[in-house]
Amino acid sequence: MRCIVLILMLSVFVVSCSVHSADNGGFSVEMVNDSLYNLVLETDSSRDVWELRFPVYRFCTGDMDGDSIVDAVVGVEKPTRFDPVVRKRVFMFHNVKGKVRPLWMGSRLGQPIVDFRVVQVDHETRLRSVEEEQNGKFLVAEYKWGSFGVEFIRYLCRDFGFDDSMEILNDK
Repeated sequence: MRCIVLILMLSVFVVSCSVHSADNGGFSVEMVNDSLYNLVLETDSSRDVWELRFPVYRFCTGDMDGDSIVDAVVGVEKPTRFDPVVRKRVFMFHNVKGKVRPLWMGSRLGQPIVDFRVVQVDHETRLRSVEEEQNGKFLVAEYKWGSFGVEFIRYLCRDFGFDDSMEILNDK
């Protein structure tokens, strides 16, 4: 029951994280209502908005694709064409000449997503996730940007309880 309450609490609040805490690349998230959010990119001379028509549960920034430009990583809750169940998804956006443009609109990682962070590991920006395994336990995995989308690197742990997995996720 405690795990369910924590998951629901995470679903209600948009929590921010950033690899470079002072540098979000101009990205931010604005809540319009409970199911409409805007991903905003503000530069010195422009403001661009990408409408997210789904609840947002996580917002992070970091140079995901290695081009030295900060990207936005947004966790949304939505169904997809091939998976009609509302689940947590990960979307990545980048700054293209002051415009918000999709980099990757992931429908899933290895297992159903519980939460994620953007972290620096060995001078590389990675996506670290907590995912629920089929046996009801949790795993923590790391992914990096590949040629198209994220590619799996390693498990930090498997078959752990929720609290232990979240502790590992938050240990940067």
